[in-house]
Amino acid sequence: MANSKKLNEGFLMVAGGTVSGAGAPTGPDPRTPSAHQLRLFVALSEELHFSRAAACLFITQSALSQQIKDLERRLGVQLFDRSGRTVTLTPQGEVLLADARGVVTAMDRLSHSAGLDPGSWTRVMRLAPA
Repeated sequence: MANSKKLNEGFLMVAGGTVSGAGAPTGPDPRTPSAHQLRLFVALSEELHFSRAAACLFITQSALSQQIKDLERRLGVQLFDRSGRTVTLTPQGEVLLADARGVVTAMDRLSHSAGLDPGSWTRVMRLAPA
């Protein structure tokens, strides 16, 4: 039960994870897509062909298909119409695509930033209010 209280154990169950008495989540929301899944979604949206997208991503077609199905299950919407060898975005897929591209771009920037010298992180941290 996602929203039931377990007061005797000091934990509160909420949708997506357990929250301790201190208010810190102990796990990710199982409905939240991974950055990897969003990257795969963007690639498939651009190729509109499972085999070509999988080849561009250096994964198998079945692995891509499984990840897309899991993404759709997590979000509770169908992102692609699949008709034989034809793949098109659904209206929900069109809406998600812009946001997914933004997340993928932000993750790429984050990865690039993590490769910078450690001093750059210190300078960024000093900008935060004390």
